Amino acid sequence: MDFSLTPDQEELRSLTARVLSDRCTPEHLKDVAFGAGSSGVDLALWRELAELGIVGVGLPEEAGGGGQGFTEVAVVLEEIGRYVAPVPALVVMAMAGPLLARHAPDQLEGLASGERIVTVALHEMTGDVTQPALVASGGKLNGTKTNVPFGTVADAFLVSAVDGVYLVEKDAPGVSVIREDAVDDIPDAIVTFENSPAVRIGGPDALGE
Repeated sequence: MDFSLTPDQEELRSLTARVLSDRCTPEHLKDVAFGAGSSGVDLALWRELAELGIVGVGLPEEAGGGGQGFTEVAVVLEEIGRYVAPVPALVVMAMAGPLLARHAPDQLEGLASGERIVTVALHEMTGDVTQPALVASGGKLNGTKTNVPFGTVADAFLVSAVDGVYLVEKDAPGVSVIREDAVDDIPDAIVTFENSPAVRIGGPDALGE
């Protein structure tokens, strides 16, 4: 079998690399990570990648995406990693985006354009990430998630709970976000939910997808 990339995939790789090599200089990365008032995330770069169709390459065309497969997403993620670009590509393109596309396609608006960032909240203070303890009752969540990637700049969270996965907006009542710096210099977050309104988008099986 031939596992080489197609010309279109190579073009996608080249485009992504060209944008990142221009922007992700050591000086710029240092400024994003440690500059005064910086969020630790290059949101301008994220929007530039979105404008070029890179962020939404794997999302459905109906949601403004490119309708491509995981190979194209992997091509982009490889370049993101190569240049250590401080953007939420992994959580949006490989985790939150595909999950929403399968279970809640009406919630994809703004992802491909870079206007909306949805991340995943899976880890709790103790225990196994595959066996969440956070509890939902009456459409509201209570509990705390830690090490939420790019949680400080997220507009919404996909939260694992005992009975499935819930979507919670950042500005929903009872949501508290505290920056938690990780060893990779990209800020994670501790996110607490206190009777926070949430929409269940999938059952426990969705966690394994």
